[in-house]
Amino acid sequence: MKRLGDIIVDLKQNGVYGNKDIQVRGISYDSRDVQSDYLLCCIKGLKRNGHNYVEDAYRRGARSFIVERSIEKKEDTTVVTVPDAREALALVSRRFYDDPSKKLKIVGITGTDGKTTTSWLVRNIIRKKKQKVGLIGSVGYYIGNRRIEGERTTPESSDIFSMLKEMSKRGIKYGVMEVTSHGIALKRTFGIDYRVAVFTNISRNHLDFHKSSDNYISTKVHFFDNLNKDAISVINVDDSVGAQIAHRVRGRVITYGLKKVCDVSAYYRFNGYKGTLLNIVYRGRDFVTYFPFPGLYNVYNALASFSVGVALNFTPQLICSALKKRFLIPGRFEIIQTEPFTVVVDYAHTPDALRAVLTAARELAEGRVISVFGCGGERDKGKRPIMGSVASELSDIVVVTSDNPRGEQPELIIERIKNGIKYQNYKVIPDRREAIRFAISEAKPKDFVVVAGRGAEKYQIVGKEKIPLDDREVILDLL
Repeated sequence: MKRLGDIIVDLKQNGVYGNKDIQVRGISYDSRDVQSDYLLCCIKGLKRNGHNYVEDAYRRGARSFIVERSIEKKEDTTVVTVPDAREALALVSRRFYDDPSKKLKIVGITGTDGKTTTSWLVRNIIRKKKQKVGLIGSVGYYIGNRRIEGERTTPESSDIFSMLKEMSKRGIKYGVMEVTSHGIALKRTFGIDYRVAVFTNISRNHLDFHKSSDNYISTKVHFFDNLNKDAISVINVDDSVGAQIAHRVRGRVITYGLKKVCDVSAYYRFNGYKGTLLNIVYRGRDFVTYFPFPGLYNVYNALASFSVGVALNFTPQLICSALKKRFLIPGRFEIIQTEPFTVVVDYAHTPDALRAVLTAARELAEGRVISVFGCGGERDKGKRPIMGSVASELSDIVVVTSDNPRGEQPELIIERIKNGIKYQNYKVIPDRREAIRFAISEAKPKDFVVVAGRGAEKYQIVGKEKIPLDDREVILDLL
């Protein structure tokens, strides 16, 4: 329990109604999760507004509220009015949970692609140091070895601070987080004290939310502009936006890349499914490792994670030893079968990610490349023809199907994808299970089948329904 007055001291307050000595037992932004003596922070979601659920929260036991606009006040409630409820949620959560990010070394990883793989590589490096580590990302939330199912890559700020507090209580010293553009724009990561911040790359994504590429880019830049001066920035300077960030951030910067002069670079040789022979160049010395992941995009992920290890003061030898470890990242170039033909599942759902995965498949395939993909509904419509073009260019056979259509008609999404397809090498099968079945039935020995877009997701979202559908299970059933 915490006194309300003690956890709202950091807020910009437009007014307080009621007693600030009221005790707070928990914090929520969702009235359905409220219990007795909870504080409800009324944030505006993308579809719902928390101010409309005050009465429900009161019935469930909430007696203190943070709001942006006037609500009905009761004698036994305390109402704090603020200009920005999302920022307030982060700040009261930070106080309520005793500012746990200052007790851990937090690595935040942002960028369009590569966040998940890089975060898992960093986690492995920290484990190689015999240290406990927590992970918050798209595959789930991990407090040590305990996994929590997550609905979004970057959860709301109160959930993040709650998990960081739990990590600290369990003796965990390091935390790794994927930081999405939604998370930054919606202030889910506000108030977190990052020890290391990573920028992987930027390409077209989330324009349904950000409305323009400039807004999307500025959101990523904003993340680095607001780091504490003691934070270390790890930046991919082969990316033009990354180069801009590297020039403007305060504090120490570690740059990485393959094309420009930077702190961490590499030369490499691909060796099929086994991965990549990687010579990492740092401070004039070569550090050789066998990195068990194929593809040029994974070379960048390796360099990012190596740079994070350096930022955390781990030795290059220890880092390279950790990079040698082969492990499974669910839904990230996950190989389901290699003989007589290869089948891979990958989360690639942006044009650049799809290009990277299909390029890697093309380099590995001895036969044809067959791709299966769709695009999510109620998301950036402009990327659909671009992804159609990429798939058509890099595949011998393209099977266009449904992804997570949400509230859109799958056929209309597919039509937009088809607008970008340049060649007559495609087939449309809206039913995703049937699309995968067709791709596998078409595969011949030495062919390479890529099922892209959903990765390790276990449900397909159709309308408001979540229908069980895991691409990996479908493939295993068919095989």
